[in-house]
Amino acid sequence: MNDLNSFHDFSMTVDRLIKEGNGGQAIQLLKKISVKKLTVPELEVCANLARRVELFPLVLKWLRPWVKSDVPIYQEPTVKMLLEYGVSLIGVGAIQEGLNILEKIDCNTTPEAALLKCHGLFNQWRYDESIELLKFYINSVDSKSYARLIGNLNLASALLFIRRFSEAIEILDKTLAAAEKGKNFLVVGHCHEMLAEIYLHKNKLNQSTYHLTQSHKHLETSSPRNKLFIQKLNCVRSLMENGPSSHSIECIKTAQNSAFAIQNWETLRELDLYLAKYSDNKSLLEKVIFGTPYESYKKHALNLCGFSRIWINEFQWIDKNKNLDKIKLKYDTKLSSFAGSQNVHIKAGSIFHILIRSLSRDLYRPLSVGNLFEKVYENEFYNPETSPGKIYQNVLRLRTFLNENRIPIEIAESSGFYSILEPTEMAIVLHYDYVDMDKPEKMQLVLRDKFKINEFTASEAAHLLNTSKRNIQRTLRPALDSGKVIKMGSGKSIKYKFAA
Repeated sequence: MNDLNSFHDFSMTVDRLIKEGNGGQAIQLLKKISVKKLTVPELEVCANLARRVELFPLVLKWLRPWVKSDVPIYQEPTVKMLLEYGVSLIGVGAIQEGLNILEKIDCNTTPEAALLKCHGLFNQWRYDESIELLKFYINSVDSKSYARLIGNLNLASALLFIRRFSEAIEILDKTLAAAEKGKNFLVVGHCHEMLAEIYLHKNKLNQSTYHLTQSHKHLETSSPRNKLFIQKLNCVRSLMENGPSSHSIECIKTAQNSAFAIQNWETLRELDLYLAKYSDNKSLLEKVIFGTPYESYKKHALNLCGFSRIWINEFQWIDKNKNLDKIKLKYDTKLSSFAGSQNVHIKAGSIFHILIRSLSRDLYRPLSVGNLFEKVYENEFYNPETSPGKIYQNVLRLRTFLNENRIPIEIAESSGFYSILEPTEMAIVLHYDYVDMDKPEKMQLVLRDKFKINEFTASEAAHLLNTSKRNIQRTLRPALDSGKVIKMGSGKSIKYKFAA
């Protein structure tokens, strides 16, 4: 085991490397582990260490024989295994499946479950929903433990996002003092980083500069992602002080290149948002809002830029240098319909429609295999060995269809992440909200507009409205009772149609 005398020495070494911010060295050691030789407690420890350095596919591979094996090979999975498996599913993009596993774990007996549930919420920018879970976790662990530091760090991050700055500062000041005392320098660096951002928002530039300098000092040997956050703050400060000057734009371009190189897509989103704010670029703000699938982030972007609501219902995504008036071919992601072409049709609710719609809902972050799998195969469990192949085959079929029909939608793939490249010869029409899910009558109008008096399944309707089949069934129940909708067949063969 890399010349270390025992598993205890190995695990303590990896843990120390992670806490010191040397994740790269920790990853190298973990990748050499042979889990078949480990006891159950040792496997739990390795899974925890690997998850902490984001080796999510490796954790799933190690633990799947215990958690999701079709043929029982081992004993029942332990709670710690379920924890690591659930949060690793979230890490690869199978967020709902991961949250479902974590929801089954009692936070009262396993407080760490509360913290790990927040990973799924953070992934969807649902920071406000994480506050109480984080407070519960913090109060459940030892006041002098490293776990307490991590809990407070996450709570401060959530409070920062929802702009409760005073509460965040109070937590960060206490966490910083404890981290310095315990020589947890990675936590120290992150505390300074968040304090720098808070004081920047509060327009206290001297304090922001101090904390930014301290953050750089403690994170300079850390991961490229940590150093990128410091770059981002420098860009925001330049925009605040100088507006969209040549220096600010150059600073942003450098940070964008760094973010792209390490695939940190959220920093790209944030840089566009701040550029839109300080350059008063409304079209760029529209791209940020329509190119983000999370409602909480949309509201955050609008509030940051001084707006209470969006001013348009749809956004036509195309290269900004193209003249939209001269573009004839358009694809509507809501209705799965083409304008400017009479010969091409993609059925609403089909796999092709789901793939295009899903890939165009986020214009910044490419979708992982896990995320796409969850959207296409909503009733199946993610398998790290077979699920990527199923997605690859469907994307290959879609690419072939697009090429054969000369539709200029290009799907890119890099390291298992998929995205649609910004179109140049056509526009992809994005919608702010497919429909108000709290108003069944609106949902019924959209369904009637699409299907008219043709038959459709609950699955097709669910994909069209970006909701669940159960919600569709609830929505159609009043219309069925009144005779406005007719139900045909039974079981899995049920179809619906609107009365003429």
